[in-house]
Amino acid sequence: MLAASVYAQQPPVVIADRGGIPLADVINEGDEQKPQLGQSVERASANALSRGLLSDALYPVISRNLRVGPVGTDEARNIPAHLLTQPMFIVGYDRVSANWLQSNVDVLEEKRAVGLVVNVDTAQQMERLLELTDRRLALTPMSGDQLAKAINLKHYPVFIDRSGVVR
Repeated sequence: MLAASVYAQQPPVVIADRGGIPLADVINEGDEQKPQLGQSVERASANALSRGLLSDALYPVISRNLRVGPVGTDEARNIPAHLLTQPMFIVGYDRVSANWLQSNVDVLEEKRAVGLVVNVDTAQQMERLLELTDRRLALTPMSGDQLAKAINLKHYPVFIDRSGVVR
């Protein structure tokens, strides 16, 4: 009864009437006429998909508002703990971050922390960071500018969990 009263107020709009042709045929109409991709484009696409976060197309990742250095006491204060569903850490591709990652890989793995790589120029650099951690940590390349602004952070490397920031 509800449907009948709704239709009485606003009749349904017919988008297409193809005289009994199955919907799948209408939706897929013209697929056979789509241009075929060249082999080089297909190979490049397959390579990008198979390399995932190591695809060259994702780089460089640049965070203009974050730089290597000690995190000050005035940075990243009062982060709402309810927003952190999982511990995280922020690094870049630099000597300080590499040393920090190697020194803290066990703790980061134990905490199941997710890593954001906020400054990395190439897929090869990202690969090197993964190798430094023996691929034990989840690392994702991502510009950290919006995050830095939101939590008032200017420096890295840093670890953040529900209890706050480890400087």
